[in-house]
Amino acid sequence: MAPSDHIPPEKTPAKRPAGGELTFETPSPEETEILGTRLGALLAVGDLVDLRGDLGAGKTCFTRGLAQGLGIVDTVRSPTFTICHVHRGSIPLFHLDAYRLEDPEELIVRGWDEMRTHGVVAIEWGERVEELLPEDRIVVALSHVDVSRRMIQFRACGDRSREFLAALGP
Repeated sequence: MAPSDHIPPEKTPAKRPAGGELTFETPSPEETEILGTRLGALLAVGDLVDLRGDLGAGKTCFTRGLAQGLGIVDTVRSPTFTICHVHRGSIPLFHLDAYRLEDPEELIVRGWDEMRTHGVVAIEWGERVEELLPEDRIVVALSHVDVSRRMIQFRACGDRSREFLAALGP
């Protein structure tokens, strides 16, 4: 899709394969953020967004949108070196990065259970701590199409996360 053919994510035809998946292609970081905002507006305390993708795929950009959808005005940066950033709002957002964790148990020491019961958790590199993640979560896999375009695949892993797909989809 050329920039002149740009269609915002809310109007982009989504592909919905069988099995609780939904795929979007965003033409720019701003549109990736807008898609995150749409999901963020649906989230509630206890929800978990499992963000997957290579370095630079747009995980933090998408999380900026989640924060906006939750009504949070904080600046959202990657928590790579701090492991966790807490963004305060009516519903707090716990933005985690599991890439540098030596052991998943490090999350428990950092207050994993409290995070999950007091806000929304967005975890980058969630596959590194898979055993701690709840069964019902939404997996968001981001991949490069080219320099600015991203393929964003949503996978529902339970009843609650299927509700998100229904709300985001066509």
